[in-house]
Amino acid sequence: MAADHSASQPLTPEQEHTDDQGPGCLDRGGLRPRTDRLSEGDVRGHTLGNGRRSGRAARAAAGRTAKAFDMPIVLSTVGVTFGLNGPTLPSILSELDGVEPIDRSSMNAFEDQAFRRAVEAAGRRRLIIGGLHTEICLTFASVQALKDGYDVMYVTDAVGGRSQTAHRTAIERLAHAGAVPTTALAVVTELFRDWATPLAGPAREVIDWYFNEVPKLTDAVGVAEAEKLAAADQKGQ
Repeated sequence: MAADHSASQPLTPEQEHTDDQGPGCLDRGGLRPRTDRLSEGDVRGHTLGNGRRSGRAARAAAGRTAKAFDMPIVLSTVGVTFGLNGPTLPSILSELDGVEPIDRSSMNAFEDQAFRRAVEAAGRRRLIIGGLHTEICLTFASVQALKDGYDVMYVTDAVGGRSQTAHRTAIERLAHAGAVPTTALAVVTELFRDWATPLAGPAREVIDWYFNEVPKLTDAVGVAEAEKLAAADQKGQ
């Protein structure tokens, strides 16, 4: 991976509306908080300009969701000790209190023994993966995990590539490999499923936080005024 620490131009609002779901991807089963785990690879500063403006909220929401539902988290960087890339952003680390990044040299996280051992120690067979770049770290890890027998979901609004072409090509490759696309908001709602369950409380906190934060970044994500007001009320309590 090139050591380019310059930020590229962010996507336009029109590009932000591009459908990122990929062709014909089959969802092989719903999420369960006690059977799933979150693997956040390569969440660094210098590629974030290539993602959606809402991606910052989506990445933080994914981390908040994992913590809220007590899901095991494996956080990884690549090439930081070699001076090739920057460390995980403080804004993301703050959502993952107590989680230490595993720095590696391989573009494919599953080729790093420390990362692989951490995933195996979690004891989960369904992984929710995020990473930058979409076309490199996210794709390589996801494809390898699928080959190793894991079910893989990836959070499309929390990832970004060097260009729209690179990002779209990666989404198509992931779909062909069998990975299931989702979004940060879909992850939290699929995990708790029912407002009558005890999990609704932690879920509401994440959802309200997201509804408060994402309108500050973009108007391309639909949040109704009533939802904004309700989220603000919850925040004030």
